[in-house]
Amino acid sequence: MRSLRSFLLAEAKQKLVTEEDWEKLPKIKGGRLGNDLKDILKISKAAELKLGKNKETARCYKDPKGLLAELGIQKEKKFTEIMKSMTKSKGKLSEVFSGDISFGEYEKDNTAIAIIGLSGTGKKCVKGVSDGIRFFKFWIDSVVIASLGSDAKSVPLEYRRGGENIYVRYTKK
Repeated sequence: MRSLRSFLLAEAKQKLVTEEDWEKLPKIKGGRLGNDLKDILKISKAAELKLGKNKETARCYKDPKGLLAELGIQKEKKFTEIMKSMTKSKGKLSEVFSGDISFGEYEKDNTAIAIIGLSGTGKKCVKGVSDGIRFFKFWIDSVVIASLGSDAKSVPLEYRRGGENIYVRYTKK
């Protein structure tokens, strides 16, 4: 059962997000992996991740079911359900997400915005606007592509950072 606090926070976040609101949020750019993120991932440099730089080597294309299973995420058909499953999973990504997620309505049709809360560890990973954000962009993109398949490949997700949250905008074409 949800606490009153989480209910009120979700209600406060559920609002119409205008194009102007979206543009006011800081854009997220690539950056170096911070030491906190390296400690969580148990690596000394980014090259050790072997994430794959193209569609032939990226796991979300080669083995989407295996990737989702390893992360403890259920395959879903809707963006909002994918985001809920990812942020509330008990898998490897649970260390960086707080489990709090809400969705803002957007002024354009076929668009959803996920407002994802970060855990204390997740906040450490993105101390600066760009520090470590590639980690979040990579994994969120991978989870969406693995779940939606060809529907997601042509629709890039857009990211912003606001307070202690990551905002992800998805427009279905």
